[in-house]
Amino acid sequence: MDTIIFTELLEKGRRLLRGGHREEAANTLNRAESLWRGAAGADAQGSERLQAKLDLLNELRIEASSLLNEAMILLGDFRPLSHRIENLLTEHPLHERLWAQLLRVRYLMGEPTKALDTYRRASMTLREELDVTPGPLLQRLYQAVLSHDDEMMRFPRRLPILGAEQN
Repeated sequence: MDTIIFTELLEKGRRLLRGGHREEAANTLNRAESLWRGAAGADAQGSERLQAKLDLLNELRIEASSLLNEAMILLGDFRPLSHRIENLLTEHPLHERLWAQLLRVRYLMGEPTKALDTYRRASMTLREELDVTPGPLLQRLYQAVLSHDDEMMRFPRRLPILGAEQN
């Protein structure tokens, strides 16, 4: 994989999504994600410095996947997302943003009970693995499910989905 091309596509996709260009962002982020064939350096052994760079690349991969999920949510492309996010959570069960996206997708698909179950699973996983409770994003989305706040679920303004306020 060419890391320069990947990081350029990731940054372009991030900018497009923040700018409201959802479809173009999804296409760009899909191209970035398609460059991956597994975890960076899965077979590599080296210095701590090399490992730190590989860890960063793997975090950027998760970010690209998460941003692609967000673009798909904003486009209303829910059907493939539930399964896709579940697969990502199998690999990365401690990423709250992925749990938040799964909760939103299930709610937006008309499955509020499954959305609440997703919150409970996230809470249990975080408690068992890290001894923490869900962060503000998951807590606010949980409250949005309970209050049937469709607007919050579709367009979660002022929530740290993209690293900045979303328009």
